[in-house]
Amino acid sequence: MNTKDMSSYAKLDTRIVRVISAAARFRARIGDEDMNLILAKVNRLEIVKVASDGLKVVQEVPVFGRIETIKLFRPKGENRDSLLILTAKNHLAIVAWDVEKNELITRAAGSVCDRVGRPSDYGPIACVNKSGLIALRIYDGTLKIIQWEDNKDLKSFNVRFEDLAIVDLSFIESQGDSIRLAYISQDSNGRHLKTVELSLVDKELKTISKQIESLGETTIAECLVYLDNGVLFVGSRFGDSQLVRLTSQPHAESNSFVQILQTFTNLAPIRDIAVMECDGQNQIITCSGAFKEGSLRIIRNGIGIDEAASVDIPGVKGIFTLKIGSKLDNYLIISLSSETHILAMNGEELEDTQLLGLYMSYT
Repeated sequence: MNTKDMSSYAKLDTRIVRVISAAARFRARIGDEDMNLILAKVNRLEIVKVASDGLKVVQEVPVFGRIETIKLFRPKGENRDSLLILTAKNHLAIVAWDVEKNELITRAAGSVCDRVGRPSDYGPIACVNKSGLIALRIYDGTLKIIQWEDNKDLKSFNVRFEDLAIVDLSFIESQGDSIRLAYISQDSNGRHLKTVELSLVDKELKTISKQIESLGETTIAECLVYLDNGVLFVGSRFGDSQLVRLTSQPHAESNSFVQILQTFTNLAPIRDIAVMECDGQNQIITCSGAFKEGSLRIIRNGIGIDEAASVDIPGVKGIFTLKIGSKLDNYLIISLSSETHILAMNGEELEDTQLLGLYMSYT
């Protein structure tokens, strides 16, 4: 490489800017008076107040370890919730908010590692029963059951768990003293909902039957948090998170029991990015989301990042910009798996159009 080539490389200016916080998992916490939402972000907990006019961050609490999963539960006979935290090194802690001290206190803690076992490819999953019984899926083939009582040591045992690809797990209400769990498993044919009954005496799981009914459709959920008065928070990793209300009667037009109250923008995951100039200002266009949540997002530089426009286009493979009869970019080429779309920039709107000489589909 000659000196001229080296000088051209020396002029390159590289900037790395963090434009949004790390991806988070969401869970809820209810205090004595206020209702709150808890967001777990890598190694800290973010406490958000749920008010009539929306959500407001009120406090952040550091956690010593990388949070893998958290689970909210209200112990039997108590009027405040506690929170189970599981870290990447399989350390478990049960914490609660001390109203008088205005800080988190640890009610129990310990390691839940086994000497042998293959960690699940789907990551750890936790669920807690109101009696204090905890179920952890950390290793393939086993389900760890932990019996927790306040001011006592954690006691645990393993039960055989034949399904390997477990997506989620939860305790469900049951009659009498029986303990039942529901879980979603995945195989080559899709996902399946199964219910089992846990025997604490025999230390085994027994399969039982269950009937389900569809209420409606939301964004692809990473977690579900019931708040109050039929309001549910849907946290998504593949699209925008939502605050929805479950109604007793279906909507007249959509026949859905789900009403969307508020949407929380999530740019991730980003498959492709294009930079285009419009009105003398650079804009970033991203292929955001995945599966049915795929969309185009237009982002403008400023003090903060606000979504300028959104177009729902699932399955986008790439995006390109064109200048035709203009000094600025005025066309957007959208590449899909089997066809191509051309969008014309008309003010602040995008219109689907065609250009002569371009093949719009593949056969």
